[in-house]
Amino acid sequence: MKNQELRVPHVSGDVQIEWDVAISPLLRDKRIGLSETQGVLVIYCGGTIGSVPSDSNDPDSPQIVVTWQELRKAIPKLNELPFAVDAVAFLQPLDSANVGPKHWRALAEVIRAYYDEYEGFVIVHGTDTMVYTASALSFMLRGIDKPIVITGAQISAISRVRSDAEQNLLTAIQFANPSTSRIPTVPEVCIFFGNELIRGNRARKVNASGFSAFDSPNYPPLATAGTKLEVNTDVIRTGGTSFETQPFYDTNVIALDLYPGVQYNTSLLRAIINAESLKGIVLKTYGSGNVPTEPLDLIQLLDRAIKRGVVVVNVTQCLKGYVDQSLFDTSAILEDIGVISGREITPEAALCKLMCLLGDPDLEGNTTEIRTLMMRNLAGEQDYSIRYATLDNTSGEIGRLSDSREHRFPRRAIEGLKGNRGIQKIFLRLTRAQVLDTDKAMLSIYVNLGIGDDPKESRARRVGTYTKQRMSEERDMMFELTNIEWEFLDRMDASFTLSFDGEGGRLKWKKAELVAFSRD
Repeated sequence: MKNQELRVPHVSGDVQIEWDVAISPLLRDKRIGLSETQGVLVIYCGGTIGSVPSDSNDPDSPQIVVTWQELRKAIPKLNELPFAVDAVAFLQPLDSANVGPKHWRALAEVIRAYYDEYEGFVIVHGTDTMVYTASALSFMLRGIDKPIVITGAQISAISRVRSDAEQNLLTAIQFANPSTSRIPTVPEVCIFFGNELIRGNRARKVNASGFSAFDSPNYPPLATAGTKLEVNTDVIRTGGTSFETQPFYDTNVIALDLYPGVQYNTSLLRAIINAESLKGIVLKTYGSGNVPTEPLDLIQLLDRAIKRGVVVVNVTQCLKGYVDQSLFDTSAILEDIGVISGREITPEAALCKLMCLLGDPDLEGNTTEIRTLMMRNLAGEQDYSIRYATLDNTSGEIGRLSDSREHRFPRRAIEGLKGNRGIQKIFLRLTRAQVLDTDKAMLSIYVNLGIGDDPKESRARRVGTYTKQRMSEERDMMFELTNIEWEFLDRMDASFTLSFDGEGGRLKWKKAELVAFSRD
């Protein structure tokens, strides 16, 4: 495509890239009448798609990865595409088990160097760590308005007659060139495999040997490839307006799988969680985010780690569903100590997101901002952004033994929200709350109740009435306010009054805050 001006691509540390100078001259004549950017750059990392038996006389010998030139010869239809396809390759193609953060950075830098010269990019990659690379690039490449498609194969294109390699690669290239393919642009980092194009940071590898190796359990496919390429425009992200890269990372993070009995292995947990270099933990929990709480050693270790600045994110071990840290006592305790709810983010995306945020030089040492961004939807990796506004940092109590049966929380706007647009759910949360001296408490919440106003005479301002049961232990208490449709939501600026309606009993809490789930 640019054969008259080929130059050595960007070099990142010891990851060196070379041009494939053989393919562009074959396509030179096909550029007549095409725009200067109407082409695709293929970046070849390696993987099964380009592997052969290490012993040419033994087809069952261990596979080794060969060069892009050898892979290209095995797929002659590359030369039949009606647009230019250029290629660069790692000088040392890799099995994807050996691909890591330094290679993610090299990929980001090559795409940055040639971003304006191509309509789209295809990364040819092994399957084992493909979702990590896809997730990392979704955070390293910001504001993209072009397709970046990662693909590979379960069977080599070179050494096997029957293979998924050719169709995966050719179709990925077509998705990366939407103008010629006459399809809408998918301006995302995505994975094409089998017959589906899926968001890269939503992908999971679900099959070690089948052709449908990847799935997106909590998000629909961005496109499908049958007799036609069909793009689901309702679920793709809007293209960015200002492309930039953040190719830095910090690998001082761990993924910690919970399993029955882990809570008793205190010495092992202490060695891991107390490691001086540790900056982040992806905590892979049971079900909707639950952890063992008996004994409390694990919770106490996590609590101390968070207080010294370690960022801890809770993700579910389940393939589908999401973390809800307010659902059970065994997850609410994590909310109380400051563990971040990862909602439906995949473990791979959570790990890469943590690495990228911790490695961002603009965020160095700013644990508060990193925690905030971990709760935000940055690249489509989660359905909602989670935002908080602290209403009151001090303990409170209402009911029989307190001075008042009402407590008024001051006005607070939720940072980053512009009115009620995009709000899916909003809650008033009392942390470490407890109902005492009664089996159940009747509580009402009022909006913008004036100081001195009698709640009984202000029913029009009542948000709702809630019944809360007596609790033997402190835990978070949630009051959903989602159905409020009043004018204050346009400003996200209101005061709330909590009223104890029962004759006996009392309610106490540690802190009060608003929690909003919003689509960005």
